[in-house]
Amino acid sequence: GTPQQRSLERRSISAAIINYHNAGTCVISHVLQNDDCNAMCDFVFPAGVYMLRHAVELALKTIVCSNGNNPEICNCFQHDKHDILKLFNRCKPILKSSLDSPAFGWLDGFVRSAECLDPSADLFRYPLSLGSGRKSNDEFIDIYKTMKTLTSAYEIVSLAFEKGNRTVFAYGADADYFSAAGSGIGNCMLRRSTTSVKYYSTAEGFADAAKILYGDPSMSWREKCFPLLFLLRHAIELELKHLTCGRNTIGANGGCGHGFKKLWKIPEETLRQRAIDSSWDLSLLNIVDRQLIELGNLDKSGFLFRYPVNKSLEYKLPSSSTLDVKSIYEYQMGIIDFLDGCNGVIDEMADYENDMAWEYGA
Repeated sequence: GTPQQRSLERRSISAAIINYHNAGTCVISHVLQNDDCNAMCDFVFPAGVYMLRHAVELALKTIVCSNGNNPEICNCFQHDKHDILKLFNRCKPILKSSLDSPAFGWLDGFVRSAECLDPSADLFRYPLSLGSGRKSNDEFIDIYKTMKTLTSAYEIVSLAFEKGNRTVFAYGADADYFSAAGSGIGNCMLRRSTTSVKYYSTAEGFADAAKILYGDPSMSWREKCFPLLFLLRHAIELELKHLTCGRNTIGANGGCGHGFKKLWKIPEETLRQRAIDSSWDLSLLNIVDRQLIELGNLDKSGFLFRYPVNKSLEYKLPSSSTLDVKSIYEYQMGIIDFLDGCNGVIDEMADYENDMAWEYGA
């Protein structure tokens, strides 16, 4: 790209880094203020952690966009994807020249820990197994120490591409991707429930994180806009996966990708048949059906509000000043509430079918 395009890439991603970091800090700070609430610690905390991790990923991608050639930049988005160890290795010469040895060594330990436990950025986004590398027997995550670690990683990487006076990170912070805790008191529990139940609780956590961010006055609408839209979109995706996963229509690894249309197809057919059999009004179901298809077409891969450019480095995001954030928030929260109700209807149907099978099979 031209120097002007490269400068725009850098500024766009830099803004996204700061906004995601501040949004994650906002959410986790709210959790820390309510650490006597299990739902806050267990469900909302992962949404905040994901946004902090995403800020680190974006910071590494900013270094690539600022210093790499076009093939390197494309590989960064298309092949490295969310793997921050691969991104770190791509940036290693610049990081070595920009950081002192203790900071570089700490960051090296952090990204290797992240590669082991969360190479695809799925650990806190989805209720799946703990990483694709070694498994962890830890049952609780220390909320405060984990936030401090991710903030340290963010500050170190930021030193490599931002000039001027910055707060130097705390060298005493643990470099492990997350810090284990001895108990669940005021900490996050790694739930051992079924995948279906965990999809529901994870969806609830991302929706509650959106409520926190929406109501927090410390960030402007422009700053919170895209992290907020991501949280809402992801909560809807998780609600849809709960509808399907619990009915054995997708695997435990969250098949069907991110597309709303495919995820909605099977539960929509079930709900429509139930509505017809019960002589219910189909108008609301028809409205939600159209809305989900429209939202799915807008952001088919869940990529739009997490990055300022697509994988081909084309600019897709509208200016946040042109968006009516309040209306969008209310509209998408309405869809989340509707899907939550749908889960209740389908669970009731499944219970009835199980009761009938037991009665007639006895």
